[in-house]
Amino acid sequence: MTVSTTNNKALHEGNGSITEFSYTYRMDNDDDMVVYLDETEQTSGYSVNRNPDDIGGSVVFDTAPANGVNVTLVRELEYTQETDYVPYDSFPAESHEDALDKLTMLVQQNDEKISRALLAPPYDDGSTDYSLPAPEAGKVIGWSADETKMVNYLSAQNSVGAAQNVERQLATSGQTVFTITGFTYTAGVGNLVVYVNGARLSLTADYAENVDGVTVTFVNALQLNDEVIFSSGEIVTNTTGLASTIQYIPAGTGAVTTNVQDKLRESVSVK
Repeated sequence: MTVSTTNNKALHEGNGSITEFSYTYRMDNDDDMVVYLDETEQTSGYSVNRNPDDIGGSVVFDTAPANGVNVTLVRELEYTQETDYVPYDSFPAESHEDALDKLTMLVQQNDEKISRALLAPPYDDGSTDYSLPAPEAGKVIGWSADETKMVNYLSAQNSVGAAQNVERQLATSGQTVFTITGFTYTAGVGNLVVYVNGARLSLTADYAENVDGVTVTFVNALQLNDEVIFSSGEIVTNTTGLASTIQYIPAGTGAVTTNVQDKLRESVSVK
């Protein structure tokens, strides 16, 4: 038998009444069928009806998938080779053809998976690292400043919705002092966050903030092309309590930190 189709997956959508969904590819064993409803793999609740020639067939559900549910039928073979050739026996043409057919179907299986993967363009010279960084909560994946790898970045907003200023710099060899040019921060209140090559640093232990609100000094010298990310965003939350106990942090040069009660008591005379 030949493998005359190039696919190994059928996509359908439930409507709450249809129970039978077709597929057109070759499948030699019922166990080779993997069924998904939306993102969940099904292990029961259906049967497989293969055509007599094993080309095409259908999956019949005990209960009709709900309206709008994605129904995915995928042929997935075990990565095994079970054809055994015995020396001096007659050539087993049918078994040999079945083995070749399985290899073809495995290639189709891998091709389907590769089609869902991140791939470099054909003209890539191989110098770019396309591996994904380890997951970190609240971050997004983006290209490094030198465009050679993917790294984790802070998202455009922090976890409580306050807008952030983000600046990225590449270190020179032995650099310890960095000047932020895109924004200013209020030193000493914890609203500046610093990362080096994706790792968050600790204030005092790893770096010091200058009172000018633009300079940061690292305890240890950085290496050439270390990627430094500076992020500043006042965290805004709904806070309840006595106005005299809630800190008010103003912006601007020479501004004085006070509490909400004193700030509300301020007044300006038109005289």
